[in-house]
Amino acid sequence: MTSKRKVIKVSSKSPVPQLSGSIVVSIEEGNDVEVRAVGASAVNQMYKAIASARGILATKGKDLYIKPGFDEIKESDEERTVMVAHLIVD
Repeated sequence: MTSKRKVIKVSSKSPVPQLSGSIVVSIEEGNDVEVRAVGASAVNQMYKAIASARGILATKGKDLYIKPGFDEIKESDEERTVMVAHLIVD
């Protein structure tokens, strides 16, 4: 089975329950999940959602690990740094 990469983009206004649900569903569908956020508030929402998703998956006997990283994007002729979390399920 080949897995697809699911990229979830997070903003500072992203609701944590919806984000965590999206992470859980994507993982259960067998996708590789990458969560991306720009800015401190968005990164905060991202990690709260990942922690929530980890709790949900733990009740199903799965553990969620995070491989953090960074990327650069060009936005309005300006380079911005993106926080990237690659999620690994065990």
